[in-house]
Amino acid sequence: MTVRTLVAPAPSLRLAGGMQLKCEAINPTTLAMSGGTLQGTDTVTVSGLTTWTGGTMTGAGTTNANGGMSISGVSGKTLTASRILNTAGTATWTGTGSIGVGTGAVINNSGTWDCQSDASITNIFGGTATFNNLASGTFKKSAGTGTTGVGITFNNSGSVNVLSGTVNLSGGGTSSGSFTGSAGTTLQFSASYTLGASSIITADAVVFSAGTVGISGAYTANATTINGGIASFDSPSPDLTTTLTLSSGTLQGTGTLNVSGLTTWTGGTMTGAG
Repeated sequence: MTVRTLVAPAPSLRLAGGMQLKCEAINPTTLAMSGGTLQGTDTVTVSGLTTWTGGTMTGAGTTNANGGMSISGVSGKTLTASRILNTAGTATWTGTGSIGVGTGAVINNSGTWDCQSDASITNIFGGTATFNNLASGTFKKSAGTGTTGVGITFNNSGSVNVLSGTVNLSGGGTSSGSFTGSAGTTLQFSASYTLGASSIITADAVVFSAGTVGISGAYTANATTINGGIASFDSPSPDLTTTLTLSSGTLQGTGTLNVSGLTTWTGGTMTGAG
């Protein structure tokens, strides 16, 4: 293993397998990681493209990917030990390799995070793990007909666009922003989630499968399915869905859910003052 401490400006950085780079504050133009480890307590600010096909970012420092990211390949990528990854510009995520986040690590997205496959973000390390989609941020799934899972806390102050397949939020979180879904796509909640008063859902299909999801903002869906957990509709304005399927779990809340088409009820509970 090669251990290198970099303190001087560098036009480009390249990390491959077996390399460990301890960074003080540096400002490379590009960063390419295909393996190895980037670690340290200081800030690495990349003005150009960050390419991440493998390897680990760790330690209490910060990586600023200001010039966009290309995340690809079959290998897993990991972010651990309170590392902060700030993404601006466009982060394009292709390939089948997952992103493992844990032990206090955080992703802050202020640009566009574009999922173009069915890979997932997971927490395999324990501890907290958070993806903050900031007010200027867009998180979207534009390709892949399967499921992109977000298995860490996902806080949305910006916009989430499901343009293909399914986005499954299985790590919980909160939203004051918007969720939209194109025809034939699904937005799934499989952990407790808080949709605040300013949140907006305009989706084709929405599935509630686990946890307690509180809906205090605007809600419009073509198809709503509750097959586990609790969906609590508490918006002061009526929420709208074309069809409702309740097979298990609970529909509750103080608000009104208007179903313009067929309601299919094979199991589960409706309760609350709504």
